Amino acid sequence: MRKTILCVCTFVLLLGLAGCGRIKTASELLKEAKRLHGDCELVSQEETEEHTVIIVRDELQGFEYRMVSGMNDINIDGSYFGSVQNTYDGFDEALGEFVKDSIRAEVDEYISSTGAVVEDTRSSFFTVRSNDEKEAIEAALKCAEIIQEYNMDHRMDGWTITAYANEKEDYLYDVRYGSVELPNISWRTVEQETIEYYMEMAEMQLKTEVSFDRKVEGTFSDTGADIEHVINSYYDDKEITDSSSPVVFYYFTTKDGDKYYICDFLYEAENYDYEWFIRKT
Repeated sequence: MRKTILCVCTFVLLLGLAGCGRIKTASELLKEAKRLHGDCELVSQEETEEHTVIIVRDELQGFEYRMVSGMNDINIDGSYFGSVQNTYDGFDEALGEFVKDSIRAEVDEYISSTGAVVEDTRSSFFTVRSNDEKEAIEAALKCAEIIQEYNMDHRMDGWTITAYANEKEDYLYDVRYGSVELPNISWRTVEQETIEYYMEMAEMQLKTEVSFDRKVEGTFSDTGADIEHVINSYYDDKEITDSSSPVVFYYFTTKDGDKYYICDFLYEAENYDYEWFIRKT
């Protein structure tokens, strides 16, 4: 029944979107580029019935990037339900490539004096790998320091440099040491990363600013939640099977002074969606 309701709501939403939108003009894309990313100069434009493409040059740092507007078809189970407008914004990708090209020589010179290696990955701006944890941390901090010089107008705030061991072919399955997040050139341990993640989730879910108080380890029976409404944790990849399953409580305070905790598992909400299990203390 719940799945049926969700499917019907999704179907109605798609039908509503299907008749909306049109391809943006070059002038509209240029205005959007300036609004989102600052002053830029139009290099070229192309307008057809299928799409609009503009290439602009960023005035602050001089690299070029692409903005594209087109229509995406909506197809469900082989049936066509119209199309919706979609805008591709190539700014972040172009900025990343520009910075990597600019710092490559300096980073390579530094890394060559260590036993670490640097890789480009999808999950972070750079990934540093070494089986020597201290060396990996120092290399990540040095790379962040070099990159920060190109973080003009706070454009790269939030971009990360991660550090892993170097024992396996795929860093995703290797030991993670932690990360550095621009613009702060300071080391974040895996525990600090986890705490920050849950505080971000709490802010997103409660729609207010929060500050972390403490972390407490307990069991599922301490939460007061119904195990039938639990989904396994996305972040820690833990499985809750019974009342004795371990659970971590992250206590925090909202900007209004209210006290809450968030647990490391997802819970079925009243609208049949899933959210993090948060309760007032």
